Amino acid sequence: MADIGLTPPRNAVLTKSDGVKLSWDTSYAGNEPITHYEIVSDGEIVGTVPHHPQAFKEPFSYEISSGKEFKVVAVDAIGRKSATEVLTV
Repeated sequence: MADIGLTPPRNAVLTKSDGVKLSWDTSYAGNEPITHYEIVSDGEIVGTVPHHPQAFKEPFSYEISSGKEFKVVAVDAIGRKSATEVLTV
C-alpha cells in the first residue's frame, strides 16, 4: 500500500443530548505514528484524546458541555495534523 500520509479521523459523528459527544474512528498514520487527537470547539483546542490502536469497533469519543462547531484533529509524532471537516450542532 502506498504511503498516503496522515489522514483525518474517519467517520466523525456529533450527537447532542445534555452536552455534545464526538465520536470517530482512527486516522491512518503516514511514516510517523499518531500520538493523539485534538478536540477543537469554536476554533479553540478544548481537549485531547490519546491514540491507541483501534482493535475493536468501538470508536474514540469525547464529551463536552457546549459549543457550535467542532473538529477532531489527528496529530502524529512530529506534529503534523489532519482534521475532519467542521461538524456543527
